[in-house]
Amino acid sequence: GRSATDTYCLTLRRSARMNFCRHMKEGFNTKHASGVLLRKKRLEKCGRSGELLTHIKPSHVRNTSRTDVRSPEDLFAAARGAGFEV
Repeated sequence: GRSATDTYCLTLRRSARMNFCRHMKEGFNTKHASGVLLRKKRLEKCGRSGELLTHIKPSHVRNTSRTDVRSPEDLFAAARGAGFEV
């Protein structure tokens, strides 16, 4: 890829024995057919399932009434509440 994130994420997933949230690297990319809008409840579901690896781009955080994750601050608060850590 352009920035090698595919290789990096797959290596991280294997070496840390982590699973992708929603079983895909960019599960919140709505440009993909199986991607869904980023929401707090979806992060919480991933956390409960032990799926603690995800690749979220700035474009996945949207200032729209359809989601409760509208800013970077919302994202980090929701992720921490769902069990994600950096």
